[in-house]
Amino acid sequence: MQKSDATSFSKQERSCEQAFSQKGPYWHLCTPGLKSDYLFADEEEFKLGMHFVALCQHNSGVNILTFELMDNHIHMVLEGQLENVLCLFSNFKKRLSRFLTSKKRPVILDNFKPSENMEPVKDLNALRNMILYVNRNGFVVNTQHTPQTYPWGAGMLFFSPPFHTHQITTLEKLSYREKRKMFACSSIDLPANYFVTNNYIHPISYCHYQFACSLFRDAHHYLNDLTKNLEAFVEIDSMIGDKVFLSNDDLFTVAMQLCRKEFNQEKLQLLTPEEKVRLSVTLHSKYNASNLQLQKLLKMDPEIIKSMFPQKTLYKR
Repeated sequence: MQKSDATSFSKQERSCEQAFSQKGPYWHLCTPGLKSDYLFADEEEFKLGMHFVALCQHNSGVNILTFELMDNHIHMVLEGQLENVLCLFSNFKKRLSRFLTSKKRPVILDNFKPSENMEPVKDLNALRNMILYVNRNGFVVNTQHTPQTYPWGAGMLFFSPPFHTHQITTLEKLSYREKRKMFACSSIDLPANYFVTNNYIHPISYCHYQFACSLFRDAHHYLNDLTKNLEAFVEIDSMIGDKVFLSNDDLFTVAMQLCRKEFNQEKLQLLTPEEKVRLSVTLHSKYNASNLQLQKLLKMDPEIIKSMFPQKTLYKR
């Protein structure tokens, strides 16, 4: 790194640190997917979930840096006092419960709750990792999406070009009947200039994503860590008690790192059968690799893998 590059790096980091210190406290609010029923069964229910986020954030005293709605749980990175954060979630849960009851969907929400021991995010790097972790959720689980296309959250806003104005309208241009149908309620207390796209409130209206972007040096820094900072994401999974889930590409990256570090080999096919067994144990136990993933990645006999890991691994994020 040249001196000018080092100076620029230091200056950017100081700017990020300054942004971090100007606000707070920060929180990662997540609910346990492994213990929850399905919350959002189809596109219309996801849209309603997006409405609930907008309604509950407004006048809450909480800033949403990013969030993702998954079919059976939610992730949010928030800034504000803990009592306001918990109040926001409580209001979201009440709205969701009323909606599910009206649909006569027998969903048990007992486990739909944040951790009882939520701790504020301790430093800038930890907050960066939380933002990245949340923004990864949608596209890692759904391979049809990229970080910029998963619609049920704010990850698509990060370092992305502005959306086209001809695809949107504003809340003030909708009739009362249209708004009531969209929100499934009669009381809609939201600013008239909130953007609406595809029949739901666009998160650009209420998410503080620009501030969240300022916590990264630049777009390259964000995108590089989004795809390569795997150990940090595994650590967060462990911390919140969630199942580790890596895509095939991510698992290959981890396997190659272990191949070089543990066996001093540059190619997986150069590993001996015994070394492949040792590697498969690590990938299965620490990274929750499925039997099928191990079979394809390491070119191992499926019967050997089945004998080692007889129980089917279920993914439910």
